[in-house]
Amino acid sequence: MLKKYWFLFPLIGLILSACQTPRSRSIPNKSSKPKVTKTISTRVPSNEAPLKIIPSKFNARIAQNCIKNNMLTYLGIPPQFIEEVELTDYSNIVILRNPYSNSEGMYVRIVKVGSTNSVLELYRNGIQFVSKLWYQLLDVCK
Repeated sequence: MLKKYWFLFPLIGLILSACQTPRSRSIPNKSSKPKVTKTISTRVPSNEAPLKIIPSKFNARIAQNCIKNNMLTYLGIPPQFIEEVELTDYSNIVILRNPYSNSEGMYVRIVKVGSTNSVLELYRNGIQFVSKLWYQLLDVCK
């Protein structure tokens, strides 16, 4: 009976290969509480040291909005290239992502410290050259 349908095997193989999920890495989980978050295909390295760490007197949400708004105005980045992601350790990142190629660039991690303060961390994420404007972006939101 299978001999009649041998010509369907390549088609079935093609369908099954299309059902595979692409390899993706989630952003590092440093929380003891399990929480489902958006898993994105990313090259965000878990062992990369931040380029700059600066304390902010603003809470995490205000600091995140400040970073995003200044990426739009101060750096002139279009809104579709900026993505905000909540991490499982309750910190957030504002990441530069190309929506067409899905590649990632610089990102700022906003870590909540208490109820009124936060810490801003700038990561290069594999980018070779970092302009002074990125360093100054954190100074605007401190």
